[in-house]
Amino acid sequence: MGIRFSDGEYFDTDGPLRIERRKDGLYVVGNGFLVPVSTIEEGEELIKTMKADE
Repeated sequence: MGIRFSDGEYFDTDGPLRIERRKDGLYVVGNGFLVPVSTIEEGEELIKTMKADE
């Protein structure tokens, strides 16, 4: 499963939570989620929180 935007950008939201750097920023991607984050640290904290809520 994934998400395709009108600019052609595609995010594969399958698989484990991970941080991806794209031309327009950082994202936490995985488990069906796509969440923009400002920093790697913010992404790591979000992943920790999301895993704890599972």
